[in-house]
Amino acid sequence: GALVHDTVLVALLSAARAEPGQEDAAAPLARRALAVLEAEDPDRDSAQTFRDTAWRIQATATEITPAAEVVISGELDHPLPPEVGAALQEASAEVLRNSRDYAGVAAQRIVVIHADRGRIRVEIVDDGAGFDPQRIASQRGVGTRVRLEWGAR
Repeated sequence: GALVHDTVLVALLSAARAEPGQEDAAAPLARRALAVLEAEDPDRDSAQTFRDTAWRIQATATEITPAAEVVISGELDHPLPPEVGAALQEASAEVLRNSRDYAGVAAQRIVVIHADRGRIRVEIVDDGAGFDPQRIASQRGVGTRVRLEWGAR
């Protein structure tokens, strides 16, 4: 229900900002991910581990920004609720779309997915012009780093 979704999104998006003091930066991602969760896409129910979700994020990155480098590492056999996998994938897609649209097609991008001790972290970094600070935390001219994280504290 809504309580599970809200809990998932708070845990997932609490770290989705590049700079301290930019707590509102995650709001657009949260709205987008929540919309995806509420759509209850049955095709997303098969993600059962960090590995499944990492591969889905890799496929999403390749689709949106084909030249992006994706690095996957860590303890990937840990179970992951399907709605969390879906939220991570959609939030990553939103960040990559923003990177493509605002940093430019020539920007270099890297997606680092790392799992450790029951936590999964997705970091998306580009060296582009920087996003509009009203949309997501960044600094113009020096690129952007967005971190998404979920797991036991």
